[in-house]
Amino acid sequence: MSNVAELEQENDQLKDQVGHLKCYIEQLEQALIVSRQQRFGASSEKGQGQQLLIFDEAEQAYQADQDADATPESETIVVAGHI
Repeated sequence: MSNVAELEQENDQLKDQVGHLKCYIEQLEQALIVSRQQRFGASSEKGQGQQLLIFDEAEQAYQADQDADATPESETIVVAGHI
């Protein structure tokens, strides 16, 4: 009879251990989710808006150069021919 009581006590201890381990696994899974969000989430792309402004500035400078080249100049340059 004592053998049955020992087995029941061991069974209860193992059930408690399983419960603690399940809780620990859940905590680790949550930490992994948070870690992945911090590493790969949208917040890791914060500087991208500033990077887009660089391209916008370059396009504006290019467009300004194109506009300057397209405007006709009022001054005519005459080059003397070679003899």
